[in-house]
Amino acid sequence: MGYRTKEQLMKAYHDMTVENPSGRITVVDLCTKCHIRRQTFYNYFSDIPDLVLQYCIQQIREGSRHSRRHADWQKVMQSALAYCYTDSRFIQAVLSTDAKDRLIQYSHARMHDFLCGHIEAVTAETALSTLQKDYLCRYHQHALAGIITDWFVRGMKEDPETVIDLMDDILKDSLSSAIGNFQARNDLFGMPECI
Repeated sequence: MGYRTKEQLMKAYHDMTVENPSGRITVVDLCTKCHIRRQTFYNYFSDIPDLVLQYCIQQIREGSRHSRRHADWQKVMQSALAYCYTDSRFIQAVLSTDAKDRLIQYSHARMHDFLCGHIEAVTAETALSTLQKDYLCRYHQHALAGIITDWFVRGMKEDPETVIDLMDDILKDSLSSAIGNFQARNDLFGMPECI
């Protein structure tokens, strides 16, 4: 029963948002539509932004489920962006609500996870310090998450494959250059200490 109620709430919110993108949906509105008590809502979600985040995470995971195992960051990110692109009316409406900040925080955290794994693999044969790898990861996390956030804000006009291809080209060149610079610096001055 619980799983169905949670799914019912998420689907109802999605449908109400798509039907009226500029309308503000309250917990009371949602509970009325689902014929449940307010407390039932709070058994599953702390607030509406929590519902939105859980719904989006569920949809992204479902969309990337087939590519998750042994997939590179590009395939997983492309699946996530494909969901957003397909459900752009909902995503655009949500970006004008209180849930926007949580979605952006989530995308930054996921970008960090993807990039750290990628950077570890790319720098495995180098003599970069942990500090240098961390800076590479954080720098590129902010840059790429910023591109994705900008893609959302500008209305998701480019298809996800194009976005990922462009990001991948930038990341390859930027990482190669940064790794080369760090290695040259290490040869001259030694490796920096971790903070």
